[in-house]
Amino acid sequence: MEKVLQILVVLALLILAINYYIKAEKTRFRLYHAAGRVQAPADLLWNLRGMDPDNQLLFMAANEGVLQVLDSNTGELLTHIQVGADPGTQVFDPETRTLYSANGDGTLSIFKQVNRETYKIRQILTTHPGCRLMALDTRTKKIYLPVAGSLPETEGSWLRTDASLPSTAVAGVECWVFSNL
Repeated sequence: MEKVLQILVVLALLILAINYYIKAEKTRFRLYHAAGRVQAPADLLWNLRGMDPDNQLLFMAANEGVLQVLDSNTGELLTHIQVGADPGTQVFDPETRTLYSANGDGTLSIFKQVNRETYKIRQILTTHPGCRLMALDTRTKKIYLPVAGSLPETEGSWLRTDASLPSTAVAGVECWVFSNL
């Protein structure tokens, strides 16, 4: 009887460990990578969505590579977030609790929101100097940055144009696209 109880305890612990692993895989952050040059979908919203509607927060660019996190009801400054120089567009994805900042210095900063006042850096991508406008497709989690000029061919930077990516827009904007899939 004691052996059976020990086996049941071991099985229960194994099931818990497997369940934890599956849950961790589903919520694991996947790094973004340059996926090429495409036409952005025509229905992609290019508005400035630097807002967390659930927590009533606004994300605003400040001087010297700093984002301010403000309470949208009171205007109270909650915290500062250090990003790249010359921050442009900020986009917040409420589903994944992820904040994105396109910066004029040629970086894209990605943060995970821990709570209203705490943001953990997840990744800093190299883009192109002057890329301050950005859109996020919340369905596919692809990040689009409008381009001018050609893709740099330096190692660790952009990939060459990926012809396998569809050109889905009739009146879309030509963009560099980042994907985490």
